[in-house]
Parts: sequence; C-alpha cells; structure tokens
Amino acid sequence: MDVTVIAQVLTMVLAAVAIVWHQQRSIDKLRAEMREEFSRLRAEVVGNGQRLARIEGYLGIGIAPEAAAVAAGATRTESAPAQ
Repeated sequence: MDVTVIAQVLTMVLAAVAIVWHQQRSIDKLRAEMREEFSRLRAEVVGNGQRLARIEGYLGIGIAPEAAAVAAGATRTESAPAQ
C-alpha cells in the first residue's frame, strides 16, 4: 500500500472517532442541563402544589369541610358553602 492511502485511511478513522467523541460530549452536556432543568421544575411544581393546597384550605374547596378547617395554612374555620 502506498503511504498516501494509509494516511487517508487513518485520517478518515480519526475523523470518525472525533465525530463520535464530540457527539457523546454534546449528549452528556444536554443530559446534565436537562437534569438540572427538571429538578428546578420539580421544585416549582411542589411549591405550586403546596400553594394550591393552602388556597384550597383557605377557601374550603377541594377537600372535605372538616379537613378544610385544619388544612395547612388555613385561617378560616367556617364550613364550605353548600353546593
């Protein structure tokens, strides 16, 4: 084999390895960013759920009237309006 052919084959193999390596690094970075974003969103959802529970407790909706009076953050003690 000619030296030129060997150099071309090695160049192609090295280029393929470099492309795969770069793609793997990009995927790893994307996964890390997504994990970070999902954990932030999860925390926001938990906070919104707690806020909604407090609102429902205050308004006496979404839960039994007896439980509404003692719900976390509830300040009203009267029963929920009849529906």
